[in-house]
Amino acid sequence: MFGSALAGAYLISRNLKVLGQRDRARKVLAIGFVSVVALLFVNFLIVVPNEYVRAETAAFEIGQVALVQFAANRLIGVALTRHRADGRAFFSSWRAFGVGLLWIPVVLGLAIAIAVAFPNLPAIAE
Repeated sequence: MFGSALAGAYLISRNLKVLGQRDRARKVLAIGFVSVVALLFVNFLIVVPNEYVRAETAAFEIGQVALVQFAANRLIGVALTRHRADGRAFFSSWRAFGVGLLWIPVVLGLAIAIAVAFPNLPAIAE
């Protein structure tokens, strides 16, 4: 998922709204927000030597993608399978990519806010 788990949560919540599940949609978006903040905190708590930064970044991104994929399958997998079987259209992958791009500044802003609010976290203080 390009743009973080928050972008994935947004896309899942949009699908839930289309399915008429507005309460679940709000919960998914809230959980996505809390998850990204928690993941950022964990990322700032871990001090990684420079030669391992790429591996740590990849693990962080892969973990987010796996969580979003799991959540999507659990929350809307059956409905999407039924939707496909009925021959109905899906949003394009480019639209999902665009949503991901739009959420990057939000996640970056969250990271900066955490760094400013908690300057003594190990990865920031280093």
